[in-house]
Amino acid sequence: KEEKTSKNQNEILLVSTECYPFIKMGGMGDINHDLTKKLQETHPELKIKLLLPYFKEKCGYSFSNLDSMNLTPLAIEFDVESGMVDTKVKVYLAKEDNIEAFILDFPELDAKDAKSDVIVGIYNNAAYKLLPKIKHLFNPAIVQTTDWMGGYLNYLIKSSKEKFYSDIKTLHTIHNAGVKYQGLLLPIKFLIAYLNKEIANEILNYKNVREYIDELLEKNQDIQSEEHLSYKFLKAD
Repeated sequence: KEEKTSKNQNEILLVSTECYPFIKMGGMGDINHDLTKKLQETHPELKIKLLLPYFKEKCGYSFSNLDSMNLTPLAIEFDVESGMVDTKVKVYLAKEDNIEAFILDFPELDAKDAKSDVIVGIYNNAAYKLLPKIKHLFNPAIVQTTDWMGGYLNYLIKSSKEKFYSDIKTLHTIHNAGVKYQGLLLPIKFLIAYLNKEIANEILNYKNVREYIDELLEKNQDIQSEEHLSYKFLKAD
């Protein structure tokens, strides 16, 4: 029996922090581009759009072309509360290489001392609040997120009590796993700042997760002491 849904079944939103030719740091930017192009080629009935943060040229990414692109401002602005931060979000639409992307802009992306965990927290909360605001433009049945930078959005959607989110299916893909690529500091800080302690502990209480992190903290002397303190905070019950 086919489920009744208010979402457009042929629309997919890919939520990430990079995608060529808009923003790129590494391979994930290439993969997001190639995946989108391949789906457009093999499934022309699908409508795929991306959601990206407005990283500027001066950011730490290999490149950001957004400053030089013709961005269309949308009449959508809203406030976001994330952790200890309250900020205002603006929305733009960009198109390049036949790929369309919604672009989220907020002041913290311009900060010289911008913290990745703060930006990711705002970005995920902003993405969650954006979805009902763009339903007249794009109302996807599937939201796909990538790596830890977008994973919190899945939790927000699935735990929401609002009817709008109840028929959205989510898919999370991991580009690279392990401390060599992702590190531990930012994900652990993110768990503390943007999830409550009970949820963070539930994740870290899986035996294999705890053992893996303990082993990494013992073997990697270059991991910052702040990370040890963050992890000990979660373990102290």
